[in-house]
Amino acid sequence: MNAVVERLIASKPNGHDRGHDALSAEPVTAICIPADAEKLTRYWPIIRHGCLTIKSYTPHSTWTPEHVRLRIVTGKNELWLCVRGDELVGFTVTEMSVDPFQNVPNGMFVWLAYKVPGEELSATDQMDEFITQIARDRGCTYMDNLTARRGLCRLMARNGWKEVLIVMRKELYPTEEKE
Repeated sequence: MNAVVERLIASKPNGHDRGHDALSAEPVTAICIPADAEKLTRYWPIIRHGCLTIKSYTPHSTWTPEHVRLRIVTGKNELWLCVRGDELVGFTVTEMSVDPFQNVPNGMFVWLAYKVPGEELSATDQMDEFITQIARDRGCTYMDNLTARRGLCRLMARNGWKEVLIVMRKELYPTEEKE
């Protein structure tokens, strides 16, 4: 078992022991794992819903959930799952960033990150820790993410993220302006 996964299993999110539910011996702490084809198929309805939810905050984006799935299946992106038992509680889609001058991967781009509604923020923290360790293990020196949600910037800052760039866009064929 991956040392990061073992550490996440033993972690105590928010300072509380979430290792077992008081009514059962079942672990309730989520763990993070890479997705294979079987898991992608099994969890696709939830992943697709998460993609559509994310897309609703960025209507200017041109991707669809099916684009996401194709990029995962073809190996252009990686899917990481946050699970509790057999239950999916969140996912992240990443891509390695390649330095254009040295032609080597030096960063990881977090394209999509989703937490199932009602899940504790500790699942988000665990996924961030897991993905950060994967990036470090691969020799990355940074991670990037784009968001259209200012509130996420404040949430992500808890885990060491900071704003480093502002993206401006000029529509070449603007639609009728709203009054």
